[in-house]
Amino acid sequence: MTSPQSGVHWRGFTNRRDLPKHELVQMGKNICEAATGPGDGVKDIFLEIADDCEQISKWNTAQEPRRAFGKGTSLYHQDPVSNCFWGDPVADVYAVIARENSCILALADGVSWGEKSRLTARCAVAGCLQHLNTHLFTANTTLDIMEVLYDAFKNAHEFIIKKDGLLTTLCAAVVCPLKDFGKWGLCVLNVGDSLAFTYKKEKGVQEVTFGSHCDIKSRDMRCPGGSLGPYDGNNPDLSNLTFSFTILDTGDIVFLTSDGVSDNFDPVISQCENLSFARANSLN
Repeated sequence: MTSPQSGVHWRGFTNRRDLPKHELVQMGKNICEAATGPGDGVKDIFLEIADDCEQISKWNTAQEPRRAFGKGTSLYHQDPVSNCFWGDPVADVYAVIARENSCILALADGVSWGEKSRLTARCAVAGCLQHLNTHLFTANTTLDIMEVLYDAFKNAHEFIIKKDGLLTTLCAAVVCPLKDFGKWGLCVLNVGDSLAFTYKKEKGVQEVTFGSHCDIKSRDMRCPGGSLGPYDGNNPDLSNLTFSFTILDTGDIVFLTSDGVSDNFDPVISQCENLSFARANSLN
């Protein structure tokens, strides 16, 4: 399926090979900038499983980050007695690794809150990154990247189970250089309600993960709609697992958000617009 307004293509697991196939320019391995958080993000977890720990050496070290940036904060109320925020620690975890001509972004939102939920999200992002850092550079086409992303999700899920984790969403995106257009491709895989967006100067903000909830008439903020982790025994809930692809121009911005951002700024949920208008138009 394709959204004609945005040029975004999406497929489920069974027909993911029907997505556009573009040949890639060879992706360089040198890391230019990297960021993870909130706090230490996946640093400690990544050290446990990464084959090459040198990959984290540039995380959060850029004085003025231009290509890799993230931020996490709590939107919960503050307890007037303890001065702590309800829901701490924040169970959202992000990581961005920008290389010479490519970039990896990953975001997980642990279901519920607390230490165990945060650990689960950290395991998801770290497991996903570990696989991507090892196998991404074998990809020759955008469809190859989709397969690497899927295997990275399997690796993330297995790591969650190994660490006795709970449930978490996961969204991972790869920006890659395309041969045939002299432009960039954006390959995304997500499960749950952590979503991917682009900002284009001419069109504003557009959702790339549109297909992961396109058939849902009204979203329930209490339910992520899918998750990694032991949902059914040791099996994940892949009910909305969605592969998405779009083409980027130089200067476009790619960003991921958890539902703390996307739900609070969704014009349908905030009752600023009706469903048909908001889903057919880019958001300014």
